[in-house]
Amino acid sequence: MSELIETVYNEFDSACKTRNLNWEAELELGMEFGVKFTAKLKISPKLSEDSQS
Repeated sequence: MSELIETVYNEFDSACKTRNLNWEAELELGMEFGVKFTAKLKISPKLSEDSQS
């Protein structure tokens, strides 16, 4: 299971970097009645440090 999570993380991270996005994830994994996997994602554009008003 940890390999699957690592693969998904790496693929999503790569896709967001390509599109110049920041992201945060909150994961919940439970096995009470089978496997339950919940993810909450927060995606936002990166703000350029070089931008001027």
